[in-house]
Amino acid sequence: MTRIIFILTLVFGILTIKSSGQSKVAIPKPGVYGSYADVSTYTELILLDNNTFSYIDRFELGSTFKYNGKWRVKGKYIELYDCENNEMRPMPIKWVIKENELCGKTKRKNNICLTWRKND
Repeated sequence: MTRIIFILTLVFGILTIKSSGQSKVAIPKPGVYGSYADVSTYTELILLDNNTFSYIDRFELGSTFKYNGKWRVKGKYIELYDCENNEMRPMPIKWVIKENELCGKTKRKNNICLTWRKND
């Protein structure tokens, strides 16, 4: 009897360890993610349910860069694709998915984190 309890405890322990080691695929919330300095300086990434996006980067002098394309989830990341990317003001293509935030890095090594604002 003691041997059976030991074996069942061992099997239960192995299954518990194995199931806790499985990584979840991160799923972003569709909606507006943004970083706002003021009304004239902001960055927004809008993710739509149909896997398309709009990225708007508006900065100090009123200049605005807009990009549109598609997005897909790859593990813990969102990848933006089927879009043009301006070398003068590049946008991150790969974004780390966090609870209420997306964080990316441009080719110029600029980090940016956008906070989830709302669902359109």
